[in-house]
This record gives sequence, structure tokens and C-alpha cells, in this order.
Amino acid sequence: MQPLREKRKIDAMKKVMSDNKRDLLMFVLGINCGLRISDILLMKVEDVLDSKGKPKSYYELREKKTNKFKRFVFAENVQKAISEYLKGYSGRADRPLFASRKTNKGESKALSRQKLITSSMTQQDMLA
Repeated sequence: MQPLREKRKIDAMKKVMSDNKRDLLMFVLGINCGLRISDILLMKVEDVLDSKGKPKSYYELREKKTNKFKRFVFAENVQKAISEYLKGYSGRADRPLFASRKTNKGESKALSRQKLITSSMTQQDMLA
């Protein structure tokens, strides 16, 4: 799978994903912030929302691949996608941002990378 580089293709992908707030947020986190999917899947709700439930302006993490600390600024469109995805959320802040339907002894698990690859390939086929 090749990365999307052309603005018209990126905009088309956003349009395809507009009904799926979860996939749209993952997409804009990757495209706008340059986050790797492995880092996106490790994010928790508390990483993107402040104590008042508003989207944060940035995210800091130790990148999984490089093991270095890095700050990722959330542009206005990323903050909007966060708000839309978590609208009305009142659960635990330490829950994975992209939780799987499967649980581990009652605890939410992060969505798997394999599930995302399958979903992404289907959406890219729609653009071809």
C-alpha cells in the first residue's frame, strides 16, 4: 500500500471516511500529525482530552520505533475530529482511544493493527 501524498486523494479519503468518526480521526492523526499507526493505537483518551473534556492542543509521546520523546501539535481540524469522535464520551480517561470490542478481563483492549489494515485497504479500493 502506497502512502497518500496528493491533496485531492487525501480529501477524497476524508470524504469516504466522513461517516466513520473513528477511522477519520486515525487518518487525520496520521496525515496531519505524522504519527505512526503503532503510536496511534497506543493512545489513550487522556492523551487527547484535557480534564474538562476539551481536545488538547498537542500530544507528547515516546515514539515506539525510535524511543525518543516528541511533541505533536493538534491542528484545528485534528481537534475537531477528536471532538466529533469523543462527543458525549463519559468513560474512563485511561481507556484506549481506539478500543476494540474485545476485552481482557473486563478491561478495554486497543484496536489491533490487522483490523485497521483490512479496513484501510477496503477504503483505498473505493478511491481507485
